[in-house]
Amino acid sequence: MFCCQSQVVKSKSIHAFLGALSISTSLYSLLRFGFFDECRVKDHDEHVLVWDLNTDMTDIALGLLLLGFINLGVVVGVWKSKSSSSVEKYKMSLSTIFGAFGMYFLIKILLLCESDESAWRSPCVKTREQWWTLFYAGLFITLTSMTVPWFSGTPDDGSADANANDTEPLITGEEEEEGELKTQFAWKRKYGACEAIGRLLSEACPDLHVIILAFVALFIAAGSDLFNPWFIGKIINDIVVNKDAESFKRNIFIIILVTISTGIATGCRSGLFTLVMARMTLRLRTKLFRQVIKQETSFFDSVRTGDITNRFSADCSKMVDTLSLNINIFLRSMVTIFGSIFLMVKLSWELSLLTIIGLPFGFILGRYYGHMWRVLQEKIQDTLADAGSCAEEAFGNIRTVRSFANEEGEANVYEEKCQLVYSWMRTKAWYMGGYMSGNILISNGLAAATLWYGGHLILEERISGETLIPFVLYQLSLGNAIGSVGAVYTGLMEAVGSAERVFQLMDRQAAIDISEGEHSPAKIDGHIEFKNVKFSYPTRPKQPVLQGLTFTAPKGKITALVGSSGGGKSSIVSLITRLYEKNDGEILLDGVDVRKYSHESLHRLVTVVQQEPVLFARSIQKNILYGPFEVDDVDEAIEKATKMASAHEFILNMADKFDTQCGEKGQQLSGGQKQRIAIARSLVRKPCVLILDEATSALDAASEKIVQSALDRIQQEANMTIILIAHRLSTVKNADQIVVIKEGNVVEIGNHDELMTKNDHYARLVAAQVSEGSQSSPQKTVIKEKVVYKRVVTNSSSQKDYDISPGTSA
Repeated sequence: MFCCQSQVVKSKSIHAFLGALSISTSLYSLLRFGFFDECRVKDHDEHVLVWDLNTDMTDIALGLLLLGFINLGVVVGVWKSKSSSSVEKYKMSLSTIFGAFGMYFLIKILLLCESDESAWRSPCVKTREQWWTLFYAGLFITLTSMTVPWFSGTPDDGSADANANDTEPLITGEEEEEGELKTQFAWKRKYGACEAIGRLLSEACPDLHVIILAFVALFIAAGSDLFNPWFIGKIINDIVVNKDAESFKRNIFIIILVTISTGIATGCRSGLFTLVMARMTLRLRTKLFRQVIKQETSFFDSVRTGDITNRFSADCSKMVDTLSLNINIFLRSMVTIFGSIFLMVKLSWELSLLTIIGLPFGFILGRYYGHMWRVLQEKIQDTLADAGSCAEEAFGNIRTVRSFANEEGEANVYEEKCQLVYSWMRTKAWYMGGYMSGNILISNGLAAATLWYGGHLILEERISGETLIPFVLYQLSLGNAIGSVGAVYTGLMEAVGSAERVFQLMDRQAAIDISEGEHSPAKIDGHIEFKNVKFSYPTRPKQPVLQGLTFTAPKGKITALVGSSGGGKSSIVSLITRLYEKNDGEILLDGVDVRKYSHESLHRLVTVVQQEPVLFARSIQKNILYGPFEVDDVDEAIEKATKMASAHEFILNMADKFDTQCGEKGQQLSGGQKQRIAIARSLVRKPCVLILDEATSALDAASEKIVQSALDRIQQEANMTIILIAHRLSTVKNADQIVVIKEGNVVEIGNHDELMTKNDHYARLVAAQVSEGSQSSPQKTVIKEKVVYKRVVTNSSSQKDYDISPGTSA
């Protein structure tokens, strides 16, 4: 808050300084030349009746007085306002007024130059020195006045208000504003154009030495180009006027040398900038990926994957390519602009004034279209990301699309998204046409005015033809350079739009900091304890999942979590592995809060086998060795893990064995093969806690039998704590401890026999499933018996395997 107040005070101080400077200059100029002298006021009153635009200076004096009053009003308005953005909405109007005064002063100079000095008349200006001093004061005040409105404190390019927070987390653990979840994009902040460009340029600092070489080549190329019009004018004059063959040959030779140096320098500049661009893109993408991959799981629940990948594929490339190209063009154009202006003034200051009068039109045009360009580019990028997400979803679920014969439907949805992109592109095309038309009109109009006035000066014998030809060429070069600067502004706004989205992701702070824990033991007992844990998913903060849950999973024992779907069993697993953060309570692993374990250590000691195994498009060996951990003998560890997971035999039967590619999401393997590789991936780490989250529920009968036998072997042979979530009675009945969970609370704890004796929740679950199983057909019963692992339910009248989740038939 203090920082925001200091920025407001600083902004107002700048207003006061610039305003006071312009006001004092106005008053000094008028008092210095006796404008308020009584006798001259009388002369002035008489003189106004015969005022002549071409020769009288009274309008200049009155203009200075008016500028002073306007600046006084701006300063008073800013200081009386509560915020620093009081003149924000008047920026363009004030700048237009001040710019118009500046142009009028320059036109006045040209008009006075057409008259004899003896004809210059003004009650307040009597000498040539006073006349020029008054003009210098007028131009200085105009420039100062144009600067004042742009220090109103609110950045022009849509940056956040000074009192607003720069960043907000996407997900917070607290319930604010009656517990409603903030929008999924609440963490986004707006960047001003200068801030975004400055941030982007800072990413190029590691290549500063290459950039310096590129700049040197750029200045050599642009500087060499400046001499061409000069020598072209001399060559034409040598041929047409002087008929001097020696001078002609000498100037031609110089132009050849200049052209060669320009070509070499341009090639070096282009190659070096391309190299910098490639290196910068590499760094940005890598840095962005490292930041995004560390975000909490709830972030990916709320943001579409296509939006994220679009930042890598489109925005990173676009902002670097556009910035590199436009910085290149901008610097080259600025060298051309300043060099051309210097040489033009050297050739003819009168024609230079005429050119300067037309320059503001080009800048205004570029600024207007640049702002619109940025808005349109943001819309285009957002709609492109939306279309990309649609395509990614369709291709990622191609089996479902094909199963429902909905290829045409998905194509229609994608076409709708592309039509929206096209509508914004069409608007962009219209703006591009308007910009190019305005730019050509300004450029050609200024060239025509220069030829007319230049011809007039030649007829008056104030300049020669040798001066006019290079001047016109310089003016054309200046017009192209200014047009390029306008296009650069437009292009930079495109880069700012992309950079803003990239930096929003890059600057986002994860709600769960995976680097905060430091506890990293080599081995633990595996004792897990939940104490009054409360939890709700960040995307659904008003729907509690766990409500004061308390239980203990003893070390080295098998703890089974059972209950109805949605009761919170999988949420418990997510909290143990810190995929999500609890809202309240304690989760202890060997008496230590899981938050104190280092990220790598926690997931080395605690591994999970999910219901849907996820494999990467890599070899089987790389999938098994996925993640950071250390083993003494890699081959031996892989062999032992795959044998325990019943995966070793089928892997060796493959042509490429452990080098066999799994395909995207493991599509080259069957469900049972993927699950066994996932189990081996967990076992190769030699975990102290193994969590089996319905590891067999998604498999067919044959695969389920093989995987179940592997899991049973692990339960019998491995010396580790095992937490299993399952609905099948044969899976959970032999657990050392069964925890029955209902609506986020523990309602029963005990082994199978104890819970059946209590005849409460667990017994009712079993009885309901036994009842449903007895009503099933004989054929179905036979099938179910085939998939049961060789453990029978001894205290039940039926020896079939039953699913103990409510509402699920055996």
